[in-house]
Amino acid sequence: MKYLTIASVLTLLVAFLPLLAFGAEQHKNLTLTEKVQVNGQTLKPGDYQLRFDDSTPNTQVKFVRYGKTVVTAPAQVEHQQKQFQSEDLEFNDVNGQRNLDRVYIGSNEDLVFSNAGQNASTPSRNSNPPSQ
Repeated sequence: MKYLTIASVLTLLVAFLPLLAFGAEQHKNLTLTEKVQVNGQTLKPGDYQLRFDDSTPNTQVKFVRYGKTVVTAPAQVEHQQKQFQSEDLEFNDVNGQRNLDRVYIGSNEDLVFSNAGQNASTPSRNSNPPSQ
């Protein structure tokens, strides 16, 4: 009987382990209306799905287009109590390039990319709300 109980518990753990490992992954849709840089790589205008783990302060964000990851970038997840942002993206223009610095993914959650604020000459925002 003891072995049956142990076997049952182990079976349940193995069955639910994948759910625990991937349970925190979030998916958000994002539309870019112009070419931007993130993590030194160019994202073309179009629709993307952002995939990230919001259970930790530091995460890797995958920009997925047509089912394929086109860019992966480090970011920090910020949880804040604040008013809803009408803007969904924040950029910095540096040396003629538009860098993606922040994505507002909810009323109290942001993704801040590692290049945010570095050598920024002109911060700007985009007011197209992200689809979720």
